[in-house]
Amino acid sequence: MSAKKIEVGAQVRFLNAVGGGRVARVVGDTAWVEDPDGFEIPTLLRECVVVEQGDTFMPAYKPPTFEKKPVEVEGRPQARSVAAAQPKAPEPERPIKAAHTFLPATGEVSAHLAYLPIDEKRLGQTNYEAYLINDCNYSLYYVYSSQQHRGWKLRAHGIIEPNTKLFVEEFAATDINDLERINIQLVAIAENPGIYKGTYGVEFRLDGRKFFKLHTFEENDFFDEGAWVEPLVCAGVVRGVEAKPNVEALAEAMTQRTSKSEPARKQSVSQPAPKLDEPLVVDLHIDELLDDTTGMGNAEILRYQLDKFNEVMQQHLKHPGRKIVFIHGKGEGVLRNKIEGELRYRYKHCRYQDASFKEYSYGATQVTIGNQPK
Repeated sequence: MSAKKIEVGAQVRFLNAVGGGRVARVVGDTAWVEDPDGFEIPTLLRECVVVEQGDTFMPAYKPPTFEKKPVEVEGRPQARSVAAAQPKAPEPERPIKAAHTFLPATGEVSAHLAYLPIDEKRLGQTNYEAYLINDCNYSLYYVYSSQQHRGWKLRAHGIIEPNTKLFVEEFAATDINDLERINIQLVAIAENPGIYKGTYGVEFRLDGRKFFKLHTFEENDFFDEGAWVEPLVCAGVVRGVEAKPNVEALAEAMTQRTSKSEPARKQSVSQPAPKLDEPLVVDLHIDELLDDTTGMGNAEILRYQLDKFNEVMQQHLKHPGRKIVFIHGKGEGVLRNKIEGELRYRYKHCRYQDASFKEYSYGATQVTIGNQPK
């Protein structure tokens, strides 16, 4: 078995799985291996072994050969054909694929999304990798998307085999704002025909600030390195959804349903006001302000967010020097422009600037309360 460096064009076998092929490209510590069917399989370099002519890592099957004896005819010498006189060139051996084994499709569906920095010492400057983790005995067809403007961008899709992790993309630190909202669709199926487990849709907001904090990438059960692992489906339950809803509690909630004109506010826990040298952080994302936005259009949502901005400003105008960080997100910049307009004409004595990129990414504005004019 060869110990040479894995390069593009090399023939490799998988160390911990059946199969292999030709290395089509190498990205970081991952080799994209093209199998005999033409599909590229992302595999860590440390899980690949170079195989050269004559290696016995997986010996090929050689079918038995049978010799045909010449038929003798009485009184007639056996004619020797031209083909028999010349030695026949050996036919090239055809690789035989090993039978694919899989675990019985039992149990519940579990899946996770993980992010890893390529260089932990350069957070905010290094690139990041995203992986999908299939932690169950079903194959998962996945569609991985992120919200951009008013639509969704398809980032990756395909099938991930049971009990495996799959590299889905690499992105730069400057692209983190494109991952502000994630949507993942999963369809669980079994390799043995006739078994369909179910479909799972997961949508959540990703806190981009965590990409710049070292403690985000913790020890885990799936990687040797520290990783940020977000659960998608745990034991058949989608994140943020109760497995067995309480019917009585649901009926009570429906009877106490407020009207569309009075959307349900998020219950906030009272916290002591921070010191003047510590900024107050206010998240203006609508899903952080309201539990339900049913019946609200874009204009109503924007008005509600601006009302919240003005409410916070009015509460702290008597505290010169107070720093307030308003998180509004990148998006199309509508909310940010409205906030800057309020600061220019209504709060001229206050200073404002972009908040720390490392702490709040691109989507935040820091306001410093100034002395009110007499």
